[in-house]
Formats: sequence, C-alpha cells, structure tokens
Amino acid sequence: MLDSYSASLLCRLLRLHRAMAQQSTTNGHFRETLERRGLCDDGERFRALSQCRAASTASSTTTARGRLLLDRAKEPSTRMSEAELRRQVEEVRIKIHLCKLERASVEAQVARRWAAVNSLQREIDEMTTLLMNK
Repeated sequence: MLDSYSASLLCRLLRLHRAMAQQSTTNGHFRETLERRGLCDDGERFRALSQCRAASTASSTTTARGRLLLDRAKEPSTRMSEAELRRQVEEVRIKIHLCKLERASVEAQVARRWAAVNSLQREIDEMTTLLMNK
C-alpha cells in the first residue's frame, strides 16, 4: 500500500510554508514602504520623474559642471540599503528556484506512486477475472 507523508517531510514542508508566508509579509511591507514614498506599483510616477529629469537635462547646458551638479553621489546608507535589497532579492530568487526543484521532485514521486497504484489495480483486476473464469 501507499505510505503517507513522513513526519520529517511534513515538518520540512511546514517550515517551507512558514518561510514563504514570512517572505510574503516582508514583501508586502516593502511594497507599502515604496507606495508611501510615492513610487507606485505600476511605475507611473517613476516614468513621470524620469521624463522630467530627461527634459531638464536636455534643456540645461551639458557642461561638466552642470553634470556634477545634477549627479549627486550616493550616501553610504543608500548604498548599504541597496546592497541589502539586492541580497534579499537574490535570496528570494534562490528560494523560488529551490521550491521549483522540490515541487518537481514531489510531482515525480506522486507520478511514480500513481503508476504503482495503477499497476496494482490492473494486477488485481487481472487476478479477479482469472478467478471469475475458473
């Protein structure tokens, strides 16, 4: 007969589920922070800002002094927060990749077990017909 999920597998799936829920909550907070800062989800405001900047740089003189005044250096805290965000994004990508691999593995196991069940069912049907014919 088929074995049910083992306790270790269920614990692992539960941990994975909790981690994904926590990540989803964190992503929600991050989205809310972006919206509070005026960056919309659909990027309309971001596009409008970039168009305004492009228009202002096109109309201004393109001297080196003008470029220096327009392009300010990033603060160390900004660089650190961007690096942290890049790290978090990479972690999420890795988690997604691992989840996909685990899903494929579980789907393969389920397919093998269904094949075994179908094989046993055919065998039982054959034995039943043999016994009925005797």
